[in-house]
Amino acid sequence: MKPGMRTLSGGPPPLGLRRLTFRGPGHPVVRGMRPFAAAAMACALAAGGCLFDGGHEAAMGGGSSETTNGVVVGFVANPDGSPAVSARVVLRPRGFLKDTSAALPKTARLSAETATDANGHYGIDSVAPGDYLIEANDRAEHASVRDFSAGDRDTIFLDSILLKPTGVVVGRVNGDLAGNPEAVVQIYGLDRVAKADSATGKFSFPDLPEGSFTLRASVPSSTVEAREIGGVAAYSSDTTFVGDMNIASFEDEDYAAWRYSRRILINTTASGAGVKGAVANFPLLIRLNKGNFDFSLSDGMDVRFSDRNGKRLRYQVERWDAAGQQAEIWIKLDTIHGDSRTDFLTLHYGKAGAPGRSDDRNVFDSADGYGGAWHLTEEAADTAAKGLYKDATPGAQNGDDRVSSPSTEGIIGRGHGFDKGDYIKLQPSYTLRPAHQLVISAWFRGKTTSSLGGTIAGLGDSYGLRVEPDGNILFFTYVGSPWVWQNLRTSGVNVLDSAWHYLAGTYDGNTMRVYVDGVSKGNLAARAPIPYTLGPDFYIGRHGNILSPDKREYDFVGWLDEVVVMNRVRNADWIKLCFESQRLNPTLLEFQAP
Repeated sequence: MKPGMRTLSGGPPPLGLRRLTFRGPGHPVVRGMRPFAAAAMACALAAGGCLFDGGHEAAMGGGSSETTNGVVVGFVANPDGSPAVSARVVLRPRGFLKDTSAALPKTARLSAETATDANGHYGIDSVAPGDYLIEANDRAEHASVRDFSAGDRDTIFLDSILLKPTGVVVGRVNGDLAGNPEAVVQIYGLDRVAKADSATGKFSFPDLPEGSFTLRASVPSSTVEAREIGGVAAYSSDTTFVGDMNIASFEDEDYAAWRYSRRILINTTASGAGVKGAVANFPLLIRLNKGNFDFSLSDGMDVRFSDRNGKRLRYQVERWDAAGQQAEIWIKLDTIHGDSRTDFLTLHYGKAGAPGRSDDRNVFDSADGYGGAWHLTEEAADTAAKGLYKDATPGAQNGDDRVSSPSTEGIIGRGHGFDKGDYIKLQPSYTLRPAHQLVISAWFRGKTTSSLGGTIAGLGDSYGLRVEPDGNILFFTYVGSPWVWQNLRTSGVNVLDSAWHYLAGTYDGNTMRVYVDGVSKGNLAARAPIPYTLGPDFYIGRHGNILSPDKREYDFVGWLDEVVVMNRVRNADWIKLCFESQRLNPTLLEFQAP
């Protein structure tokens, strides 16, 4: 047994277990258990026999069995509802990857597993704060998976896990595999790895629980980039084909083989963006059109970018419309200097057969503080598509579709219109629940709100950004009991003029600020941390705490684009550069002659 982790097994379930269950995989956290349940849990922990076997992975909580980390308990049922006995229960962080010879994130080595007892119950203690997947599998082609978030000292009662027939996901690894025949595919959060066939590149996962997953294809080589594909759906008793996963070397590409190039100067002086300070790790937006680019010379797959030192730059193509001669591309730059015209990047294009390298997760990287970034380019015929609106960050917190408006108008490629009652819903991870530092921003266009205003986005009653009926902006964060908020409201602002506006609220633990079109419009002394006790979900286009009837009057009407949440505060230079980079007809960039 690994030190610091135990499973609960044997005997009857903890008293009150079946009463204290919560529907859904969001955040079924119970703080402050009822005394009788807490006592029973303590007895179960003491009598459980410390049956955690741990496998080959390191303990998640570390330390001794007296750790103050959380406890997770639940019940697994067979398809007919009877208790599932001796079903394997595997707990993995959401960012976990099954160990292979390839380099893996540090989170890959955190895990726990156990088996259900004679009553179908399981329990795991010493669960550190974080986001997890828990899978139950009867080893006979029946499984199910749940996701949840754990906080410090939480006792988490997961709703009953009903086993269902497993599904199959198949695909092919393709790309620069010469000398690297050992291509593998992993699934984030699951204890799975599949080896691609050395001749065909085909791979298969034959025993997956129903759900939506992110796959990662890689080879044991430091020069060949891994590739990921998110939103892969596995269905019970069905097969999903994901197509090709193209992997190839990125850093070693020789751009001398690209026929064309174009230098793009970055002007942050007063004649350009007017940004005074340096900004690091910035996602710069460039717009291509018939005035600055010949679309007949590129298919969009071959575009590449390098900085002034020749470094290859990560990028994401949000839209490539050759017929309309329009494209929007995000490029991650290490540094953009303030009050300068010396920075530049080079656009390379014109190489037939070059594989696409568009990579949103390296541009909107969680390591840079991105908690969520939604381009809102998607659209569906109905209003029931789960996970339709894709998150560009590694967390892949995709939003469920509840938007009836068919409008996809946006300021950067496509955005989305919202009619009254429309919204997007997410069950957020810890990256959208920062305690001390927060940035929430979006592009907005509208001309009216309800009598109380329209909420652009927010998480529960914990924080949110709202357009007031008079066109001013309200940014709020929750302080805690007794129902106290910190509200920063602008004055003399009116964004209800049917034009696009860039709105941002920032909070550094001491001061709240609101920016409109890159300009500070107010600040307020504030205090940390932000508690997350009033509503667990994140909404776009609706107030975050819809359980409170009066909050339903904050429904949003208008258009939104590029909704972003960061868990690391950004200064005024960053906010201004976002506006100047993303607005129409920017003066920040100067395309030089080919």
